[in-house]
Amino acid sequence: MILPALGVGDPGSNPGGPIKNYSNFDNIFQNKILKGTDYNNVYGILLKRSISKVFLEKYLSEDVLRKFRDYLIIRDILRSNNFDSFTNFLYMFKTKDEVRKYVWKILVEKGQALPPFPIEGRIPNFKGSDIAAFNITKLKCYTDSKYIMVNPDSPQKKVREIVLKQKKILIVPTPKLKHGFRVIFPEDVSGIESYAVTIKGIYTYGKVIDKPERIDLVIMGSVAVDIYGNRIGKGGGFGDREISIARRLNRNVRVITTVHDLQVFKEELPHEEHDEKVDIIVTPTRILRCIQ
Repeated sequence: MILPALGVGDPGSNPGGPIKNYSNFDNIFQNKILKGTDYNNVYGILLKRSISKVFLEKYLSEDVLRKFRDYLIIRDILRSNNFDSFTNFLYMFKTKDEVRKYVWKILVEKGQALPPFPIEGRIPNFKGSDIAAFNITKLKCYTDSKYIMVNPDSPQKKVREIVLKQKKILIVPTPKLKHGFRVIFPEDVSGIESYAVTIKGIYTYGKVIDKPERIDLVIMGSVAVDIYGNRIGKGGGFGDREISIARRLNRNVRVITTVHDLQVFKEELPHEEHDEKVDIIVTPTRILRCIQ
């Protein structure tokens, strides 16, 4: 689901009358939301006054916005009569582990999971991962990059292959960073790229380095990700470490995750302050720039 627009103009752009007293409006809005009353009336007032999302984020507290966002999600679910989604919505907002279990379960139930099985405990492979990989090549941050770091998991295999076939230098973090990183140069694996990007191929053709000297772009998998860039991996924090290393080398580095559409959430996922965020989400059907 996509968040409904909260209006297109700035406060006061609607002829119905400007809201000049932001403090008073904030108090009224918070009282209604926090008391859990009259949601529809509040939403209608916002639309009539053309209150933009920028205004809301600037003048209303994070707690209020979260509650208002939750209301919009619940409203959309109830309108669609999809009560399974309502149950899932209530279920998701607890811990990272519960989000992981939900994603692994729904990918299997919807027939969208691919080997290796079982997918539990992994960055899950999914139908359309090859399409998502090709979608990345449409991005300027990809075409402009030469040194690209990609995780070694199954759903990113086609990404690694494309990187080498397009004569870019592939950097692969070893599982849990136990053996540092492997670097594969395209000229060393010309014609055998598909094998070179398997786990065996990476260890055969990849040159061992403790830490890369340059990273232009990071592409990685996720178990779940939300539209605000909060990423949940399989646990252990190694994905966060890899992103952190890249950002220390290049503060402007972009981080992309390729996932199935079922792994993308409009709801804000559980996260900690130290978690590293992604910038762009690429699925088989769309490219999403995260709201920062």
